[in-house]
Amino acid sequence: MKKNIYTIALVSAFTAVLPLTALSTSAADVTVNATLSNTDFQAEQDKNFTTTVFVPENSNIASFEAVLNYDSSAVSLVDAKACKDSNGTVEVNKKDGKIYISYSSENNQTDKINVVDLTFHVNDDLSAGNYSFISLDSKETNNASSETDSGSSTDYKIKSGFTDMTIYQYGDADLNGKIQSRDVTYLKQYIVKIRELPDLSKKYSNAYMDFEEDGVTPKVNSRDAGIIQQKVVKMDVTLGDRVNVTFYDADGEVYAQKSVKKDSALNNIPDFPVQTGFEEYNWSLSPDKYVEVDFSKISSDTEIYAWYGSPDPYALKAKEVVNVLETGFAEEGKYITDDFQLPYKSNFGSFNMLSSKEYEGLDIIWSIKSGVLAQSVNISKDYVVDIPEQLPYTTWVDFTANIYFNGVKYGTHTFKREIKGIIDMPSPEQFMETINKIPKELPEHYRLPGYVSLESERLNYGVNTVQNVDIQWSVVKNSDGSTADKRVLDETNNEIIYLKDETNVTLQYDFVFDGNVIHTGRITRTVPEKPIEEQVEYAEQYIKSFVPSVISGETYFPTTVPLYDLTVSWIPDIESGKVDIGANETVNGTTYKVINVGEKAGYMEWAKVYANIERNGDDRFKRTGLEFDVQLAGNSTEISTDKIPDVNLYNALLNIFDKKYGDDNGILTEEEIYDTDVMEKLGYELDLSNKGITCLSGLKYLKYYKKIDLSGNDLSGENASLGELASLNYLEQLSLSNCGISDIPPSVFSSKFLIEGIDLSYNKLK
Repeated sequence: MKKNIYTIALVSAFTAVLPLTALSTSAADVTVNATLSNTDFQAEQDKNFTTTVFVPENSNIASFEAVLNYDSSAVSLVDAKACKDSNGTVEVNKKDGKIYISYSSENNQTDKINVVDLTFHVNDDLSAGNYSFISLDSKETNNASSETDSGSSTDYKIKSGFTDMTIYQYGDADLNGKIQSRDVTYLKQYIVKIRELPDLSKKYSNAYMDFEEDGVTPKVNSRDAGIIQQKVVKMDVTLGDRVNVTFYDADGEVYAQKSVKKDSALNNIPDFPVQTGFEEYNWSLSPDKYVEVDFSKISSDTEIYAWYGSPDPYALKAKEVVNVLETGFAEEGKYITDDFQLPYKSNFGSFNMLSSKEYEGLDIIWSIKSGVLAQSVNISKDYVVDIPEQLPYTTWVDFTANIYFNGVKYGTHTFKREIKGIIDMPSPEQFMETINKIPKELPEHYRLPGYVSLESERLNYGVNTVQNVDIQWSVVKNSDGSTADKRVLDETNNEIIYLKDETNVTLQYDFVFDGNVIHTGRITRTVPEKPIEEQVEYAEQYIKSFVPSVISGETYFPTTVPLYDLTVSWIPDIESGKVDIGANETVNGTTYKVINVGEKAGYMEWAKVYANIERNGDDRFKRTGLEFDVQLAGNSTEISTDKIPDVNLYNALLNIFDKKYGDDNGILTEEEIYDTDVMEKLGYELDLSNKGITCLSGLKYLKYYKKIDLSGNDLSGENASLGELASLNYLEQLSLSNCGISDIPPSVFSSKFLIEGIDLSYNKLK
C-alpha cells in the first residue's frame, strides 16, 4: 500500500554519534559530531503532540541545513515554530509543504541547540505500533558546517537520531505492544500491592475506561484484569474505547491495520490490492465469499479480507508459469551463473516447457535489482545474465518476471537467486553439525535450535564477523503421505509438545540468512504421548487461567482443553445457589460456558464451582469434581445493627465507610466496606482505639485489613466475642493493648500465618 510522504526541509545542522568524514578536501581542526534528534513525547490517536528538534551537546558546528520527511499516513503537520533559545539565529518559513529553517551562529557550538518545535496531529485511525514518522530525506543535501582555527569552514554529512512514535493500546499493561496473559498478571500484582505501575501503564491498563472523581485519574482494578483476560482468549470484548480493523491480502497476510473509536466509521479505507485477471473484487467479511462490509459503524474488532471473483483463465496460467519458473530455477542449481538465459518469448532456454502450445501467447519481461554487493550484475536486452567478474561475496539478486499473455499483463513474481562470490556462505556440512546434535528421542519441551552462529569469512570493514543464521522449523508430510498433528511443534519458540497420543512427525528445517533459505532438509522423530496424569495437571492449570479474581457479571469458562481434545462440563455448588451456570456461547469459533453470579450470592463472598473433564472414546481419561474457588461480586446488602450489635463499633465503621468514603446516607453496606479503592486509601489500616467498644461481633467484615488498632476498648466482658478475631485472615499487626483481656481463645491465632506483631500490653493475661 502506498504511503503519502510530505517533506519538511530544514536548512540546519546537527550532531553525529561518531566522527564524520569531511566532504571538503581540507582537514577539519576540530572533532565534529552531528546528529539530528528530537525530544521525547507521548502520542495518542486524534490528538496533538509537540517534539523539539535539536542538536545535542558538543557538536562543534556553526551552521547547518537539512531536509526532513514525515509520514502523512501516520501524522499531519500542525505547526513549526523556531526555538528562541537556539544559541544563534533561526529563521523559519513554511512553503509548499516544506519547512525551511536557517540556523547560523558566530562560533562552533558546544551547547545543545534547540532548533524548532514541531507540532503534529496523530491520525484518528492509526493502529497500535511503532512508527518512524520523521526522517532525513536521503535525496536532499543534509550538511553541517564547522569553522576551523585557520578561518576556513568544513562541511560534514548529518546523521539522524529520531525516535519512533509509539501508539499503545488499552489492555497493554506492560507496554510491550501485545495483549497477553502477562498483562493480567501485572494488574493482579498491582492490585494486591506487590508491583508498582508507572502512570502510562495505569492509563492503558484502564480497559473499562472508568476514572476517579477528578475525571482524569484512571481506576485500575480487578474488572480491568478480567476483561483483558477475556481479550487474550479472543473473546469479543472491547478494551478502552477503540476497536481494531485488520485487512488481509489474498495470501492471508496482514495488508493493513486500522483502529477507530467503537461504533464510529472507518473513513480511510486502504487501497484494494488489485490483481490482474479479476473483474470482480472487493473487501469482504469472509475470505471465501463476498460479504459486504459496513464501514460506517465498526462496533468490535473486525477482520476484513481481499475477495476476488472468478479469475480470467490467463490469470491461472500466469500462476502456472510462476511454478514452472520456480521448478526450473531449482533444477539449475544453487547459483545463477554468468550468461544464464532468462526465459522469454524469443528464447525460453532451459525452460522449454514454456514453449509448448499450452502457453501460447506467453512473454516474460525481466527486470533485475542488485544490492550493494552485486552492483556489477546486469541483464542484456535479450535477458542474458551478465556477471563481468566474480563477486567478492556470495549474495542474492532479485530477478522480477512480468508475465504477459497476448500483450496483457497477468502477474509479477520476484525470484531471489544467489550469485556465487569468492567468499561463500558456510557449507551444508557445517549446518548439519547443528542438526545432528538434535537427540533421536525428543524430551518434552525440548526446543529445536532457532539459530546458529557460523564463521562465514565475510568481511565487514576489514573485520571477520560471525553471521547468525536463523533456523525455521515446520511440520510437513510424512513419507507415507500422512501429516502429524501440527500442535506437536510450537512454532513461536520451536518447542516440542507431547500430545495425547504418540506422534510420528517429519520436521523440515530451513536455514535462513538475509531473508533467503540457504539450506534445507528434514528429520523424522517419534514424539511420545503425554502421561494421563500430566494431561490432567495441564488441564487444571489451563482451566484455572480462565477463573477471574472476581466474578461480577457474565464470565466465560472453557468447555474444552484444545491441546488434549478434552471436554469440560461445569457444575455449581447446588446447595448454595450462589453461582449460576448458564448456556454455552460460541465466540470466534470457540465455545464457552457462561457463568454468572447467582441470586443468593452475597457481596464479595466466596463460592465453589466444580468441573468434570473427559475425552470421548477414551475410557482412561475421566476426572470429576475438580474444585475451583471463585469470589462473587453479588448484591451489596445493608449491614444492620443486628449484625454489628455494639453501637460504638457500628458507629465507628459508619463514620469511616459511609460518611467519609461512602454516599453518606446513614446506611452501612457491604459494598462500602469491601470497596478496594477505600482499602487502598486507608492503607489497609483501621484505627478503632478508644471507641468504647465492648463487643467485637461483626468484626468479620474487616477481614481484608492488615493492621487494626483496638487498644483502649473494654473487652473484658463475657460477650466481648474475641473469637471474631479468628476471621481476620489477612491480619499482619493487631493492637489489643489496655483492653482488660484475661484470656484469648486459642482459635484466634491458630491460622494467622501473616501475623508480624501483636500488642497485648497492659492486660490481665495469666
